[in-house]
Amino acid sequence: MEFLNGRQRKTELQGVGGWLLLFCVLVTIIGPAVAVFSYSAEFARILESWDGFGTVATFHLVVDVAGLGLTAFAVYAGMALWTIRPNAVRTAKSFLIVGFAFRAITELACLSLGTSDLFWVPAPTVESTVGDEVRNAISFVIWFTYFKESKRVKATYGSPDAGAAR
Repeated sequence: MEFLNGRQRKTELQGVGGWLLLFCVLVTIIGPAVAVFSYSAEFARILESWDGFGTVATFHLVVDVAGLGLTAFAVYAGMALWTIRPNAVRTAKSFLIVGFAFRAITELACLSLGTSDLFWVPAPTVESTVGDEVRNAISFVIWFTYFKESKRVKATYGSPDAGAAR
């Protein structure tokens, strides 16, 4: 928000646009659509081959249910940003941290169990797990830094430390 002759006026960067809009679309539309497709196929596969609560079957079930919870959190964070709610930036950062941790733990668990988290993906190797972890870390750092440093985010939501809408 800029001041002109003692009055507030909207800056060009204020509002949900640019990279912020891309993030909102990714976490509220594209991500959930992919998740619904992936998890419904995964649940169908689990039900087809269900042989009780074995280690791998239970792991897949827990990961899928937790993934749906993470998807719900993503939608909540994205909608908070999109509608410029108080603490939206803090919520988005929390989502990024939880998502990063979830993916890291899931990848390492998949490697230790010798299974992938989705049935159409080959079982992980150390090399593929390291590659996935590096991509996960890069994505996390880019988006977290964006929410911390973005002029648009500051103009729209106020100080990143305050985390509240103006």
